[in-house]
Amino acid sequence: MRPVEIVAGETTRADIDIELGTIELEVEVKTDDATPVAAAAVFVIGTAVDVPNAQALRDGAWVASWLRDNPGVTDPVPLHTRQAIGGKTSIAKMTPRTYSVCVAPLPASLDELAVMMSIPDQNATLPMRCQKVEIEASPARQAVQVVVPGDWARLPESK
Repeated sequence: MRPVEIVAGETTRADIDIELGTIELEVEVKTDDATPVAAAAVFVIGTAVDVPNAQALRDGAWVASWLRDNPGVTDPVPLHTRQAIGGKTSIAKMTPRTYSVCVAPLPASLDELAVMMSIPDQNATLPMRCQKVEIEASPARQAVQVVVPGDWARLPESK
């Protein structure tokens, strides 16, 4: 991470380096009791993190401890976001490094997903599981499976 100072009323310029790789990561979200995952929010961040929900990831609650544990690091930290419809998604053009794959199942049927995804504040507090994964230089397609409690994917009336 590179800090950028922003001063009120002034224009700030910063260069952003985006490194594209050749690796595709396939992500599968499963439950520990075979409850189907209609959809899940998937966040893949280029460092080891463990956050309880998307709000903590978005609000940067993890950044202070990350900076303390990684002094002097100035490389950009990639963050990929996807929706895993049917519990599966993929991310292309990844580079070899340590990532955290964080998933938050949306407890909704396929018919209810459009409504559920339109309420970002509600979705931001859904429980999330993060799993560390090492992306290697090869093979070109790699996979990770993240297992969450079945209750996280179950519709409220069936809990």
